[in-house]
Amino acid sequence: PHVALMHALQMPVVGLPKLSAKYGVTKTLSTAAKYMNLFNTLGTTVKDAEGNVFTKYTQPTVENSPYVLSHANKDVLLKGFEYAKNRNVFRTRTEDLAPRAETPSTSYESPISRGGRAAYNFYTGSLHHVERITREITFMSAYEMELAKGTPWEEAAKKAGDLSNEILFDYTNINKPWVMKANPVTRLAT
Repeated sequence: PHVALMHALQMPVVGLPKLSAKYGVTKTLSTAAKYMNLFNTLGTTVKDAEGNVFTKYTQPTVENSPYVLSHANKDVLLKGFEYAKNRNVFRTRTEDLAPRAETPSTSYESPISRGGRAAYNFYTGSLHHVERITREITFMSAYEMELAKGTPWEEAAKKAGDLSNEILFDYTNINKPWVMKANPVTRLAT
């Protein structure tokens, strides 16, 4: 439970102050607030070829948020988002530590094992998504504010990615402390 609280508080406790120091309080708060309104992206109304309307449910993501999809510079924002995805800016600690979805739940023999795996996937999945959304909001806020300064998109994306990793840490294996890379026993200690 404390990890979930930590992930939920990353943006207001760590992200916003750091972004505010770099770009200014008003600009940071107004930009980040636009990206935070993404909870209506869980269900998207879709029309199929026959004209039937249905709701398609997906994970909430800044990429599909109404703010990005209706933005005047939508293509530049999506290009920056893709840049970050391809460079693991949105990689989370949970994703790195827990081999989520590597083994299908149905491959476990007993219903109890499958139930335990489903509970584990739900718990680690919720932690992963809270942190991923925080990373997306941090990156896209910094990216948009860099673009507003007149920075070319690729340089703005690199700066935003570096700042996101500085604020929220980079959990890729190469950037882990040596103690966490050593062996399973030392990993348990951290």
